[in-house]
This record gives sequence, C-alpha cells and structure tokens, in this order.
Amino acid sequence: MVRCHCARYAEGVSKVWAWGLVVGQFALLIALVAVPAGSLWDRNVFVWVLASALFAVAAVVGITAGFRLGSNLTPNPIPKPGGTLETGGMYHFVRHPIYTAVLALALGLTTLSASWAHLAIFLILVMLIGTKARAEERLLRERFPNYVEYQAKVGRFIPGVGRVR
Repeated sequence: MVRCHCARYAEGVSKVWAWGLVVGQFALLIALVAVPAGSLWDRNVFVWVLASALFAVAAVVGITAGFRLGSNLTPNPIPKPGGTLETGGMYHFVRHPIYTAVLALALGLTTLSASWAHLAIFLILVMLIGTKARAEERLLRERFPNYVEYQAKVGRFIPGVGRVR
C-alpha cells in the first residue's frame, strides 16, 4: 500500500503556502482585468479573433476538465484525501488542463490589453502556475505510483510538451 504524505505536506506553513498560490493566481487574473490597456500593438480584428479563440479554449478545456475531476477538484495543489488519479478526458492530453485553461484565459486577456504591464503579469502567472503544478506533481507521485509513467506520456500544459522522462 502506498501511503500518501499529503496530510503532512498540508500542515502548517505548507498549507498556507499552497493557499497562497491560489490567492496569488486569482490576484494576477484580477490584475489582468483591472490594469488599463496599452498600445504595444493594434487591437484589430485578428487580435479580437485570437483572444476570442483563447477564451473559447479556456472555457471548453476548463469546464470539461472540472467536470471530469468531479469531487477530486480542489483549487490548491494538495490532492484531496481518498481522491483518485484522473487520466481520461482532457487529462489524456495534458496533466493539468485546468491550469491550461487559466493560462489560455490570461493569454487572451494579455492579447487584448497590449501593454507591458499585462505581459509582465502574464509571465509572473506562468511562473506561479508552473510552481503550483510542480508542487502538485510531487504530491501525486507520492500518492500514485503510476503517476511517473503518466508524466512520461502526457504533457504538462500543452499536449506532448513537458513530458518527464
């Protein structure tokens, strides 16, 4: 039997750190909406179509993945006790489709906003989501022995990209 150390990880500072990542993620998304748009590029039809496509991808991927997780869904990187490893649906293509959806949404907002501030916020969000994903994966490897094999086959945020060998 594989013992999950998730409860040990979730105690004290580590639990605060995990929830801090969630708060940081939402704060950065709010900043992308609140910061005034810039003029680094024209917001022409192409930009609007691209941003709309990113928003659509974010909605479809995020909602589909959230429903697939069901009761396993949690906003922080600490897996729920008694949860299961999901590898079907969107999880067949990427290990973190909800993070992919968040990043697609943020990229759409950045595309429409055309400012240095938005680009900086987006890059900080990418680093934060990467940190959150690595923390979650460390816990999933402890909990599910077959997670290493899954990491070798499935990309982190983009299909085929970020596989762990």
